[in-house]
Amino acid sequence: MMSYLLRYKAGASTERDIREHLGACDGHFVPPLRARVNIDEYARKLAERSLTIEAWHDEVLVGLVAAYVSATGDSCFVSNVSVLPEFKGRGIASTLLANLDRHPACANVRSIQLEVSKGSVDGIRLYERFGFQVTGERGDQIVMQYTRNNDGARVPKGPEA
Repeated sequence: MMSYLLRYKAGASTERDIREHLGACDGHFVPPLRARVNIDEYARKLAERSLTIEAWHDEVLVGLVAAYVSATGDSCFVSNVSVLPEFKGRGIASTLLANLDRHPACANVRSIQLEVSKGSVDGIRLYERFGFQVTGERGDQIVMQYTRNNDGARVPKGPEA
């Protein structure tokens, strides 16, 4: 397996970087991203309004987590998690989520929520490994969340809680 030197950044991507990245990842979303959003408009919205955590190889955006932190700073919604197909399986998505969790904008966040397609088995597994729990459903999407206590530790959910 070839080794890649990756750099992780926050807020460095442009609308164009995001659009190109999402276009390259499009068919690897379940269902394809273009079936759910206009990629140009979505890239613009992410670039203008979201907190982006990025993985770069040379000048190419290879991994992206985009999230919206509430105005009060106590909750966060992850809108996008994507990694270029040729970079999958290297722990990039996990590192991006961990970097989001540690980002100063998320210092007071008590809950992080996301939605994932019921058909995205790899995505669901990734989020469960990270500590997300299923909290509901919206159509063909599973709603997942994890909660932190005042010390920043994750609050367990389920029968043992």
